[in-house]
Amino acid sequence: MRDLTKRQEEILNYIKSNIMTNKNAPTFREIGNNFNISVKAAYDHVKALEKKNILECRPNRARSISLSESVNENLMIEIPLIEKLTPHKSITSEENIVDVLRVPQNFIGEGIYFAIRVMDDAMVGIGVMESDTAVIRHQNIVRNGEIIATSINEKLILRRYYVETNRIKLSAENEKYNVMYTHDVNILGRLAHIIRSY
Repeated sequence: MRDLTKRQEEILNYIKSNIMTNKNAPTFREIGNNFNISVKAAYDHVKALEKKNILECRPNRARSISLSESVNENLMIEIPLIEKLTPHKSITSEENIVDVLRVPQNFIGEGIYFAIRVMDDAMVGIGVMESDTAVIRHQNIVRNGEIIATSINEKLILRRYYVETNRIKLSAENEKYNVMYTHDVNILGRLAHIIRSY
């Protein structure tokens, strides 16, 4: 890539890895510590990568390094595919992961994401088909009317979420499915994207 030195390539890969894992690039000090070089040497390597239009540096920010737009477009991140929930384990624990999806970094925003297979046609009214892959932003708080991933009888499903006066309503987008009412719901996250294979 653009005639990089071995060290520049190592530093670029380290920066990419940090962005994929932590959603932030490392600081110059962290780069220096990782490669056992001075902060000044780390700065010089990053500035050389900036001159080659691979990185961008924004002044006066603690984490000033970012990937250039052209590099960012090609950066892939991994999202775990979940099929079941293991009791007392986090949604993204290894026991729950059956596969990993690789998607472009600019496909999703900030936050933690996972994916589930859509196992029914309950949301067909909004274009979500059985066997689609739903990309979910992991969060426990959602707004009224948003589509959530939840677990009912150990099955992962998508439903539209409403808070009513003294109960929670989970509704499908297909009239053949009954509305569900509950006083407690395990919100796993909010629907962010749908991926469909043809």
